Parts: sequence; structure tokens; C-alpha cells
Amino acid sequence: MAVVRLPGEGGLWIWSPVALTQDVRAAVDALGPVRHLIAPNSLHHMFLADWAAAYPDARVHATTGLTQQIAGTAIHSTMNNEPDPAWAGVIDQVVVSGNRITTEVVFSTGRRPQCW
Repeated sequence: MAVVRLPGEGGLWIWSPVALTQDVRAAVDALGPVRHLIAPNSLHHMFLADWAAAYPDARVHATTGLTQQIAGTAIHSTMNNEPDPAWAGVIDQVVVSGNRITTEVVFSTGRRPQCW
């Protein structure tokens, strides 16, 4: 899991969320509001539904192939090579396909956002 605080009022961007324990939730809540939950491939969604339930205002972004039925929660956007406007200019992304197991969305930044 990675947590990025987006500039301004962008809130937190949570990549590949882990089990949402009380300690993890307290640490995340201390950083700011969760606005985006990222499932970068069809394997890293195990705890996505728990996070979506705990943070109902957060938007869920998933790779192609990850459906609501598999994830156990609504998916607000399917990611492609264009970053969502909420993180465009801060975090770049590219879809890496061709893997037999899953399609992966890989992220990078030229700037150094605050990460935990």
C-alpha cells in the first residue's frame, strides 16, 4: 500500500489498500480525507470493499478486468493511460498489458509528493 497526499484539497490517494485495521485507519485518518482508492490490477483488490465501506466519499478506481462483482464494491472509474483529472499533473500512469495473470496500471511521479 502507498498513500499520497494530493495537492490542495485533493485528499489522499490510496494505492493497493491493505487490511484496514484500527491502527491503519487511525494513521490514515491523521493524514487527511481519503478521496481515491486505487486497485492497480485484478490481484490487489482483496481489501478494496472494506476501504470503500469505511470511506464512502472515496472514488474507487480499478484496472480493466476488475469488476464490481470481483471487487465486492462499486467501481467509479476504469483506469487507462490517461490519469484521472484529480491526480493529472501529479501522478502519471500507464497500462501494462500482456501479462497472462493480470493487466497492471503502473504509476510514477516526476515530483515528490508526500508519501507514507
